[in-house]
Formats: sequence, C-alpha cells, structure tokens
Amino acid sequence: MNEAPDSRRNVTLRAYRAGDEVEIVEAFNRVFAAVDPGFVPRSLASWRWEFASNPSGFSAWIAEAEGGRIVGQYAALVQPVLLDGEPATFLHGVDSMTDPAYRRSLGKGGLFARLGNAFLDHHGGSPPGRVPVIWGPPVPAAWRIGKARIRYVLIRTQLKLVLEPGELRGVTRSGERVEVEAVDAFPEETGELFRRAARPHGAIVVRDKGRLDWRFLQHPERTYRVLVARREGRLVGCAVTRVGDFDGERQETILCDWLVPTDERGAHQALLGALAEDAGADGAPRITVVLPDTAPEWLSLQASGFVVRPTRYLVAARVYDERYRERWLHRHFYYTLGDTDLV
Repeated sequence: MNEAPDSRRNVTLRAYRAGDEVEIVEAFNRVFAAVDPGFVPRSLASWRWEFASNPSGFSAWIAEAEGGRIVGQYAALVQPVLLDGEPATFLHGVDSMTDPAYRRSLGKGGLFARLGNAFLDHHGGSPPGRVPVIWGPPVPAAWRIGKARIRYVLIRTQLKLVLEPGELRGVTRSGERVEVEAVDAFPEETGELFRRAARPHGAIVVRDKGRLDWRFLQHPERTYRVLVARREGRLVGCAVTRVGDFDGERQETILCDWLVPTDERGAHQALLGALAEDAGADGAPRITVVLPDTAPEWLSLQASGFVVRPTRYLVAARVYDERYRERWLHRHFYYTLGDTDLV
C-alpha cells in the first residue's frame, strides 16, 4: 500500500461544489479499480444522471487534500418517503470512498469515519431540515468501519428470491381480464397506484411518474423494461426488469421494482406470467428479486414459486428518531433494488 504524503493531515472536509464531479469520478474510478478486478469505470454522464439530474436532489461531502485533490467522498441521494402515511425524507448512501493513501491519516477511525460522521451529523436529526434515517447496503469494509466508528445499525442480512421461469406456479386465467404491456414511459396514474400499494408499509420510497421515469428510463447507459398491468383500463400493477449481472450471477432477469397492491392477485399473476415469458425469450436462466423478507410481497412471490437464496449484501442505517429504530425498519420499511444503485 502506498504511504500517505506528509501533507495528509491537511485534509479539508467540505460540502460538494459545482464542478467537483470531474475529480469525484476520477477518484471513484481510481479507488474502486484498485480493489475490484471486475470494476467498470464510472462515466461523467452516469454521475450527472444519478446526482445532478436526480429530481429529489443529493448531498455530498468531500475530503480535499492540499492542491485540490479529492481523496474521499461521502454522498447520499435524497429519497422522499411515506413514513407512517405522512410525507418525510430519507437519505440513501451511495459512492462513499476514501483514497487508500489517506485512510489512516486522521486517526480515530481514519478518514472514512471522520467524513462519514461529519456528513451524517450534518444531515441526521429532526425535521424540518434534517432526516430521521440514512440507509444503504454498505460494502464489507464500510460496514466494519461504520459499525465501529459511525454508529451504523444492521437492518437485515439481505436475502433474495429466485425463480426459474419454468417453475412459476399459480398463473392461471382468472375471470378478471388483466392486460400486460411494455411501455416507454410510466403512466400518469402511477402515483395513484403507488398510494394503493403503499398501504401495508410503514415506510416506502415514493414512486411517482417523475421519479420512476428518471430512475429507469433516463439512465444514460442501462436499459430497463417497464411492464404495466391494466384491468378495464385501470392501472393495477407495474414491474421493472433489467437483464444483467447481479450478486455473482450472470445475465439473469433482475426484477428491479415491483409495485402491485397486495389485493391485486390478478395483476400479480399476469405480471409474473409476462416476466417468465420475457425471461425465456431473453434466454435468462432465472428471475431474481430483492425485497424485505418481512413484506407481504415476499410471501406472495414465494407462493408463486420463488425460492429463497442468500446474497452478499446487508442493509444498514444510521437512525436519528427513536420511533424508527432498526427493529421498526426491519419490519416496516419496503424497498426494492430500484431504490438502490445496485442495478
């Protein structure tokens, strides 16, 4: 490992400034290429989509060494949520990193801990102006430091559900006619569908047309398939997929988002039937979905033939409101892979 320069203690922690993104992307690619043999470099266009174009906004704190070199970042995307049925805001941590040469340069847990604590203490707290929960799926090294030095708490060791298309169960023609089609824009009624689907969940990231169009249809490098289900013209379900690599498996159908009210069994069955047909046509060996194992959607998918498998991921948070401690989040927070940057 390279030794840090003598000026390593002259590191300034500050908020992101417009124009930092060029150095941020260079630092991100430098840091992650050194630890991940399969790393695909981040493009400036991808950064601008994820952060600058995010309709809900973002926040990032930077570690800047002498000479203006960026040697660390702690960043998060703003996520509007329904929390106990009321509008609120979470932050979703992404792209946190420190240059290896500076990781032990500041003592008391190193640069990552100093940067993380500065960012989290600035943003976490009681509204207005602060958020009750900052969450994400940290990589193992970040989890170790975060647990010891930044008061991360474990929400769950993440499981996934996997289905081989030929193993789908319970998809039959029912008396109600549900039509499924692929679309190139989310319907205007998506917000109403979200409100129906959100009812069983104590906390859920808001899904409306603007956020979903941005997340899945405006990405500069990735292609997603959006399927919507309608009964007599009414929107009753939505699913988003992408064929790609996930969790060590190659070229599978990844179910990135699943928005189906729990009482819409016909939509559930019709969408799964369409997903299985698409997976077969794509030559994908399986359909994989990540949801909380406490959600009713998890049980419905199991009943349709999905089986449980472990993943390499865990979900952690830093919580600033005692009402929403880790046990509450474990039980009541609904999320999908589309709420993260993993797919």
